Amino acid sequence: MSSLSNSCLQFTVNPEQFSFNLTSNQFPGAKIENTRFGLELGGSKILNFELKNVQEDSLVESIHGQLQTLTLNYLEPKAGILLDVDFRMSFDQPFLFQRMRLHNNSNITIQPKRFLFSNVQPGSIHFSSKKPTKTAFYSNGWQSWSPSGTWQYGQRQTRSKLVGFSYPMLYDAGTPITRSKNHFSSDMFAALLDHEAQTGLICGFLSQKQQLGSLTSTLHPEPDLQVWANCDEIELAPGKTLESDWLAWQFFDMGNSQPFSEYFEAVTKENQVKERMKSPTGWCSWYYYFKNITPQILQQNLEAVQQSQPQLPLDVFQIDDGFQQDVGTWLTFNQKFPKGVKELSNQIHKAGFESGLWLAPFIVERQSELNEEHPEWILQNKSGKPVNSGFVWNHFGRALDLTHPEAQNYVRKVISTAVRDWGYPYLKLDFLYTAALPGRHHDPSLTRAQILRKGLELIREAAGECTTLLGCGCPIGPGIGIFDMMRISADVSPDWEPEVYGMKFPFKNEPNMPCARNAIQNILTRSIMEPHLWVNDPDCLLVRDDSNLSQAEVQSLATAISLTGGAILISDDMTHLNPERLKLAASLLPVLPPNPVVPDLFANYMPTRLGQTLKNCSGEWKVIALFNWQDKPTDLILELSDWGLENQQHLMREFWSGEIALAEKQHTFKQVPAHGVRLVAVRESTPIAYLGSDMHVSQGVELKEWQLEDTVLKFRLNLDRIVEGNCYL
Repeated sequence: MSSLSNSCLQFTVNPEQFSFNLTSNQFPGAKIENTRFGLELGGSKILNFELKNVQEDSLVESIHGQLQTLTLNYLEPKAGILLDVDFRMSFDQPFLFQRMRLHNNSNITIQPKRFLFSNVQPGSIHFSSKKPTKTAFYSNGWQSWSPSGTWQYGQRQTRSKLVGFSYPMLYDAGTPITRSKNHFSSDMFAALLDHEAQTGLICGFLSQKQQLGSLTSTLHPEPDLQVWANCDEIELAPGKTLESDWLAWQFFDMGNSQPFSEYFEAVTKENQVKERMKSPTGWCSWYYYFKNITPQILQQNLEAVQQSQPQLPLDVFQIDDGFQQDVGTWLTFNQKFPKGVKELSNQIHKAGFESGLWLAPFIVERQSELNEEHPEWILQNKSGKPVNSGFVWNHFGRALDLTHPEAQNYVRKVISTAVRDWGYPYLKLDFLYTAALPGRHHDPSLTRAQILRKGLELIREAAGECTTLLGCGCPIGPGIGIFDMMRISADVSPDWEPEVYGMKFPFKNEPNMPCARNAIQNILTRSIMEPHLWVNDPDCLLVRDDSNLSQAEVQSLATAISLTGGAILISDDMTHLNPERLKLAASLLPVLPPNPVVPDLFANYMPTRLGQTLKNCSGEWKVIALFNWQDKPTDLILELSDWGLENQQHLMREFWSGEIALAEKQHTFKQVPAHGVRLVAVRESTPIAYLGSDMHVSQGVELKEWQLEDTVLKFRLNLDRIVEGNCYL
């Protein structure tokens, strides 16, 4: 037995049994017993590793500080294959780090299937001294559009029913699609939760540069846990080494308002994430015009956006799909854009905006000219047929094989041309998951994670460090450290629930199809990634009054976007946006800081509460959102104790309705509309208090000066835009 320890954890390993134990010093009774680890090869081959050496008690300097180290060296004597298992622990951080390396010292090529980091049986994970009876599982979806959230003991994980149409998009090929009750899976990281002990266990990879990581658990309600890194049965030639990413283990307090912050900070360090940029604001063409854009339509909206700048100041004007010859053939344009998009970029810059452009550099339409001229660039399956990249643009799509040097050069040329020749310093890059699809690659020695990561690094190199890159439809892990912004949700749409050609019933429960409901789901459950990894992109704000969204649903979408502090891009016809809806959009500006709190993140699959604590010259206040996700009007109760507000009276003003109230313990908002929200500013009751305004959703950031002396009150408001409205004292 060998061990590591610090103030947070005690770790012991049994090298000969390929297992370890982990005990928390912070949470009494919390521990993991007999966690098995190992390696699996493809083709049902079994390797019988023997312990060769144990290296312990050395110290290393790392980006995570000084770490204690323990390394186990294993040998497969017949084949001469080596497996190293590394453990690291800092002296004061609450993590155990784990990594594996495979050395092929044999004379044959081997095909590793997966590094198995953990196989924990039911009853071996403890959160306290009591047996858990009320457990849950937080799951992170594979890519931007993949559903994320918490499932409770007794539930089934939400899954798409469209199989070949959506599976290649939503689910990593190496992660099981769980269907039975109490069986759940996740990608990159997950959390096991004990509601009674209020203790959780985070298990997550710090990066996904080498392999895509998968996690599964069955709640009995005692959870089991399997964690592995997908090696994809690549060809590991003699003399070559394959290394995994680091995995982190951490027990945490579920009552913490930012429960994943320490893990995400470790991820940030591991990926050397640069300083977070300011959350951008802007306009996007997609959700009103879709592919039906023309230079004239874009110019008209540019003029409208420019004219509304005093009331609605925006930074970015982004052109979406509809300008190119086809998806795949990016360097020529369709008939609507005979002069291309360079002159439009010049016009956007002259109007005072940053120009943005949509590209999907890794996916190819079946009818694309690129598909016909360069079939050797297209990823194929084992049968030699093009890999299905999902049902897009009314066809099953194709994917570029990014291990092919000529395909790499093409992507490099597309990105470089868009930035340097056409003049777009802001790129929205879509359908990026296609680079990580399984298939028969030109270079069979690379894992899917390595292929995607190298493709993203190629894009960053071609675009330059000064270009703003927004990832969309991208597996979360490989994009960290590359992107300034990342889409965290399904596409929004002018509908509350999914709809295809006017049909709702077959698609109502699809968890990823474009609609406001699905977008809000992930906006809330992935808001925790702010402000660590990038600027969250919650997709576009739709405020027009001629969509299929009710006013209550528009308010819910606006609330979710604004309180999570990510990017705000409007996607309406700005030439016909009425003054009332223009004011609604403007009330989200300036953007709030990215420090949202989701109190029921671990209690509800679609959280019902969201809030922030803010401060201005008059003091501190909380802005709290209560959502009604039911299909009928419902009373919503604000419990002040849920937000740490107790034993005193509080003044409240609700933003959307203007309701003002005084409460000590709770307040009931009567008959909130279906899919609606109540957005309330809560302050301690004082003789003279600023209650907020109808000019900004925070009801407070507009207050820049507050002086009260005897009977004289002086205060000043400023939102850096022209606004007409009311404030309340």
